[in-house]
Amino acid sequence: MLRVTIFLTVILTAFWSCKTSKSTTDSLSIASNSPATYKGRSLIFGNGGGFAGTVTSYTLRDNGGLFRGVATGPDEVPVTSLDERLTEQMFRNYDQQKFGEMDLNEPSNLYFFVKMKEKDGSMHNITWSDRMGPTNLKIFYKTLIDLAATKTVIKKSNRPSAVQ
Repeated sequence: MLRVTIFLTVILTAFWSCKTSKSTTDSLSIASNSPATYKGRSLIFGNGGGFAGTVTSYTLRDNGGLFRGVATGPDEVPVTSLDERLTEQMFRNYDQQKFGEMDLNEPSNLYFFVKMKEKDGSMHNITWSDRMGPTNLKIFYKTLIDLAATKTVIKKSNRPSAVQ
């Protein structure tokens, strides 16, 4: 009887050790999704307002990772990984359209936003209502939302996946 008890104790201890290790790994991957820990550029876009005041946000990182914001906390949920060329084009469009120089903060009941988080941590915000936004900004925003809505990998590149 003592041998059986010792055997079961050893097996259960090994099982719990494996489970603890997995939980630690899961918490590390969740921590890596935190916007505060990412060091590259990020385009954050979405909309909010209305009766419920709900905000929907997405983050496109310069490494191709596309994440959806979580309303209950600072973490993000991976959506997909975009092709490197497409990702670079979206960041290039932001820069070429000089959205970083745009001074627009005109929210209303329903509003839209595009934010750029730079590598140094600085943030530029653009917020507008449907009637207030310039056409080029609305087209850029719609393109970003359409990318987020596909929720599929556009094209795999040879680099490691941005969504892990």
